[in-house]
This record gives sequence, structure tokens and C-alpha cells, in this order.
Amino acid sequence: MGRAAHDKKGEMNMAEMRSVEERLAELDQKMEQIKAQKKAILQKEKAQQKQAQIKRLFAIGAAVESVLGRPIEREEIPKLIEFLEQKKKEITWK
Repeated sequence: MGRAAHDKKGEMNMAEMRSVEERLAELDQKMEQIKAQKKAILQKEKAQQKQAQIKRLFAIGAAVESVLGRPIEREEIPKLIEFLEQKKKEITWK
């Protein structure tokens, strides 16, 4: 800061203090905006990941029903899991 902005004792005058406070307030506001933007980006990414997972699970369910030739019932899921666990032991997955 220039010497003209300081009084004789080297302290900041009221106008300069207000200016510093205003600048700090602006920075605080920008930080809050950036935090909000970051949160929005993370929420969007999470939503996209969830949508991709739903799409993948839907495709897997459709493939299972296609192989079975009929819709799978909820009570059949444990049996399907058991079958897949057995097949997993037989097949080497990459």
C-alpha cells in the first residue's frame, strides 16, 4: 500500500480499512460461489453414475429374462444368485 494511504503512524486510514473489508467480503462471496459450483458438479456426477448403474442393471435383467424366455420373479432371485455363483467358479473372468 502506498504511503499516502497511511497516516503518520503507518496505520491504515478508515477508507483503506473499508476497502480491505470489502475485498475480503468479495473473496468470501466468491469462495461460497465456488463451493456451490463444486457441490453442483459433484451432485451431477453422482446422478450420472447412478443413471449409468440403473441402465447397466436394467440391461442385465433384460438379458436374464431373454435367456429364460420369461420375466423373473422376485422370489427366484436367490436361486439365480446361487446359479451364478456356481457358474462363476467354473468360468475365468477377466
